[in-house]
This record gives sequence, structure tokens and C-alpha cells, in this order.
Amino acid sequence: MIAVSTSVNEDNTPDMSNIYDVCNKISQVNPESLISIESTISMGTCRKISEKFSLSKIVHCPHRFWEGDIVNYGIVQTRAFGALNDESYKLGRIFYEKQEIPMIEVSSIEIAEMCKVTENAYRFVQIAFAEELKTICDDLGLPFEELRESCNTKWNIEILEARDGIGGHCLPKDVRYLWTLLKSPLLKGAIKADETYKNLKREIK
Repeated sequence: MIAVSTSVNEDNTPDMSNIYDVCNKISQVNPESLISIESTISMGTCRKISEKFSLSKIVHCPHRFWEGDIVNYGIVQTRAFGALNDESYKLGRIFYEKQEIPMIEVSSIEIAEMCKVTENAYRFVQIAFAEELKTICDDLGLPFEELRESCNTKWNIEILEARDGIGGHCLPKDVRYLWTLLKSPLLKGAIKADETYKNLKREIK
């Protein structure tokens, strides 16, 4: 089970070097091992690793964990699960069933790879929208929280809080993973909005 950190390079491209290093070491010790990659990776990584290191048993089950509510959102929670091939699927399913981790079994390992970056990019865009809205409210002299709470009374609206900018390791990294695939103007705008918001917060301080 591989759960090492991944990152982005200076040009915003995904840096999978830690994953490749671990898989290289595994291939030298036991190339017949079942390998479960839980780290967040860019789409296509599992097949590239399989080809590069002659590893044929790979599954991807992206890690999910929220320290704010470990009881409901700890290690044991529903996760996406994809496999390189039928043999990997069977072995991986046995392994995760023993851990009592519920799984959404997806049709390809690429879908599983896309799940985590999509989830975090979606969250990034939601927060960036809230930050942009707060900036607009501040410029207009309107109370952001009152607007937010009023809007959130509608059944399909959930505007998030606008705090100190999007920090941590995962969200800023994963939105760039997805952006490298899509070159999406929406994602680019969200990244820019967050950067602008954080700069404004620094100026105020």
C-alpha cells in the first residue's frame, strides 16, 4: 500500500517521483506484489508504472480522511476503487474487504485516478467563488456573511465560508493536476481568484 506525498513542479506539472521511487523498489524485491496506490496521482500514472517496472497487479483506491470527524470520515469510509486488470481487481477487492472499507467500484483505473483530483478541484472552485464573492461584497460595502446565509436558505445553494485563502497541501496541488489535463479557463480563474484574495488579506494585515 503506497501513500506517499505527491506534489507539483515549478511549471505546475504533476510530480510523481515519490510514487515511481517506491514502485521501483517494490519491483526489485517482489514484482508479483499486489500494489495499492492510495496517494493522489495524475491520470495515467498506474499504467505508466506498470509498463516502466513490469508490475502487473495494481489497484488505485484514493485515500479519504477528514480529521475533523474521524468517526464518520476516518479511514473506513466509501472510496473509489479501480484496477489495472481482472487479476488486480480480484486481489484488491479481497484486500479492501478485509479492511472493511466500502468501495465504489469504477470501470477503469483511470476513473479512480480522476476521482480524487476532481473532488479536490471542485472544492477549490467552491471556495474560490466564496472568496471572490466576499471581495465583491467588501468593495460594495455589503456584509458577506449576511448575503451568504441568505443565499444558503435556498435548497440547492451552499456558498462556503471565505477564510484566509486556500491552504494546505491537497487542494492547491490537485486543482493544478486537473488543470494540466484540461487547461480549463474556469480552473485557471479559480486559481487566480484565490491568489488575488490571499494577496488582499496580506495587505490588510
